[in-house]
Amino acid sequence: MNIKDIEKYNKIENNIKIVKIAEGKIIHVKKYLASDQKMAFVIDIVNRCVDGGRVIPVSVDIVTYMNFVIYYSDLEIDLEEKSIFEVYDILVQSNVLRRILEVIPEEELDAMVEYVKESIENEISYASSIAGGIGEMTKVIAEASLPGFIEAVKENPEMLEEPKEEEEE
Repeated sequence: MNIKDIEKYNKIENNIKIVKIAEGKIIHVKKYLASDQKMAFVIDIVNRCVDGGRVIPVSVDIVTYMNFVIYYSDLEIDLEEKSIFEVYDILVQSNVLRRILEVIPEEELDAMVEYVKESIENEISYASSIAGGIGEMTKVIAEASLPGFIEAVKENPEMLEEPKEEEEE
């Protein structure tokens, strides 16, 4: 047994379910995403919803739901014709979103939501630490005046180095 045998046995068709969305209209919905698509799914949400450490929770919810539609189904969506929020409302009101989500196993949905949550928390934490560092430097500059700050850096260049973590004994 090798990876080719596993790949041959678990054909991609086993991963797709056909969903009827209207009279004579169907879409194909994936039950699972490949790892690279999962990363793109999460990165897309973080890029769209986190701006300088600020997040609007409802936007995270809507973009996450829309990414389930975009990444897991072959439903054609033109976001230049309608906004992501208008498309979301149409999909909710027509129950198409619900039908797509029903195909995706609960453990897959939960994992993706957790990845999004952790990634957003990491991005906010990172943005906050940068903002805090900039705030401290701004405070030092304001208190010392720019020429005084430049002189202090010349005398103590370690001021600009990242703090080193203390070793535990």
